[in-house]
Amino acid sequence: MEIILETERQSSKISTFARSITTGYPRLDSGSWRNLNNAIGEEAKTGATVINLQTVELVPSTKINLGEAVVTLVFGLPQWNEPGPDSAEKRNAISIVARLDYRGGSILFTGDTVGRRKSDPNTACKDAEKLMVDNHNAGIVSLKADAMTAPHHGGNNGSSKCFIEAVDPEFVIFSAGHDHEHPTKGAAERYISHGVPTSNLFRTDRGDDEPGTFEWKEGAISGCSDGRGDDDVEIVIRSDGTVEVDYRQPQSGC
Repeated sequence: MEIILETERQSSKISTFARSITTGYPRLDSGSWRNLNNAIGEEAKTGATVINLQTVELVPSTKINLGEAVVTLVFGLPQWNEPGPDSAEKRNAISIVARLDYRGGSILFTGDTVGRRKSDPNTACKDAEKLMVDNHNAGIVSLKADAMTAPHHGGNNGSSKCFIEAVDPEFVIFSAGHDHEHPTKGAAERYISHGVPTSNLFRTDRGDDEPGTFEWKEGAISGCSDGRGDDDVEIVIRSDGTVEVDYRQPQSGC
């Protein structure tokens, strides 16, 4: 996914920040986690500020200025101590959530956050998403955004109805691949029921067709196992605050 902020003179592409924020929750069984942790350490050596939620509390509504753009920290925990989620969902529920605002346009980045159980009715509103909605309703930190990444890659244990209503997005991006039947039909249909047109739902695994009945089959190509490196999504915030979302390149691989 690529983010571009347009000024009157040029477009500035956001690729790296001088500040890293991590939950610090160990995933020693994961090579990806170790690689990320090592990369953050290397960034720190070059002068980047590293904030670890194991030692520094994330305060919702904290703002980080990036020139004319502002990043607002919405949520993040060092660990999940409340009952309810299983062990995997506890790791997801602590995810850092942040909103980027620029000239009136906004993008909400939701990470792996969760707000329901996979088998819950559509009215369910739980866990991290409920806490964020409560903060939104209390005026502590707004969830409203023009575009958003769908929680947990479009898993059905995220994108609760209450969360979607609070964000009220125009565009939704599912960061998904050929695994776990993401994005799920349940999550996609909750966005559509809220009024997001199918044309404004983007996925990084276009054409994918996993075995099973949980995956959202919009645009599926029979037998397709979508590979990496295509279907990149570009989010542009124009100088007038208008937000545009589209694929950077044609579909390939199937």
